[in-house]
Amino acid sequence: MAPLKGHKLIIVGPSPPPAHGVAVMTLAVIEALRSTGWHIQHLDTRDPRPVEHIGKLDLRNVWLALLHLTRFVKLLASTPGAAVYVPISQGRLGFARDALFLLAARFARRRRYVHLHGGYFATFSQSADPATRWLIRVSLRGTTQAWVLTESLRGQFAGSLELGRVRVLENAVADVMAHHVGPATARSDKTPLRLLYLSNLVPEKGCVDLLEALQGLGPMVTGMELRLVGEVPRGSRGDIAQRVRALEAVGLQVEVAGVLRGAERDDAYVAADVFVYPTRYRYEGQPLVLLEAMSAGLAVVTTWHAGIPDTLREGLDGLLVAPGDTFALGEALLQLREDPELRRRLGEAARRRYEQRYRLERFDREIISLLCEDEMLS
Repeated sequence: MAPLKGHKLIIVGPSPPPAHGVAVMTLAVIEALRSTGWHIQHLDTRDPRPVEHIGKLDLRNVWLALLHLTRFVKLLASTPGAAVYVPISQGRLGFARDALFLLAARFARRRRYVHLHGGYFATFSQSADPATRWLIRVSLRGTTQAWVLTESLRGQFAGSLELGRVRVLENAVADVMAHHVGPATARSDKTPLRLLYLSNLVPEKGCVDLLEALQGLGPMVTGMELRLVGEVPRGSRGDIAQRVRALEAVGLQVEVAGVLRGAERDDAYVAADVFVYPTRYRYEGQPLVLLEAMSAGLAVVTTWHAGIPDTLREGLDGLLVAPGDTFALGEALLQLREDPELRRRLGEAARRRYEQRYRLERFDREIISLLCEDEMLS
């Protein structure tokens, strides 16, 4: 479907830093639509503080919410006829803020598109207090479309929104191999096996489970190296440092590299043999780091969680274990260390799946098509 140029959209959402899925994909939405001639107004809801402040009730967050709402009302007034896009939260305080945008847009009779970046919304809405459940229903009523990340997440809006309004829009990422010469899977079969974890180093993202799994292997960790890339929140620093020292004492080389960006981040994927992301994060959806690892042609070990099984197929594109099962995680890592052919096959399959499904060009086409469904009728 050809894009309809000149149409208007107000995009509410954060930009990085800090870099997290919602912020990165907000920029992807903006770039996809601006390149086709849409008139975009972006209300940047970024909080530059570390990610642990997201969803917390403090004076700065209250002030930011009021500031952003004021700016949003001004955008509604200055951009007549513009539709509204809001990535919605899966927690009480965050959703209360998002509901203000949705209700203002509803009062202004604008088309509203909500984008859910996780797999916890159904649990959140069903377990919420009566006032929050009422707010969810009222603010989502009449929503033009609701976008989820994978097919298995379609039911996240059950009881909150007519399921006929739900669409699937999978994530996409830039190819980390775009600036590197040679095939993505040209990796040595020799030891040491280079493991990469890349995300915020919080327990829910699986970094502690990974360290426990490696410690549980004891002397069998010989022949492995681990690189941890990401922000270490203040509350996790002592625990991470202690666990790293324990692993180094049994002969595992561990590097805590901190946050990497741009070419350095891409190089981290290219230098690795296996990407490990054993997440059990409650708000998880379709992690961008998995798509980046797939684009690098890495063998991936991750969990049966949220939209991940729709993204990586067990035994075909990656190895999946139950969230929190450190024994199974350790066994999967040993399996990949001992079987270079399995690593090669998984990495090549992951790369093919990335090329087929998770390139930015596909995302650009699909978001335009979704918006044009209703633009054609308006």
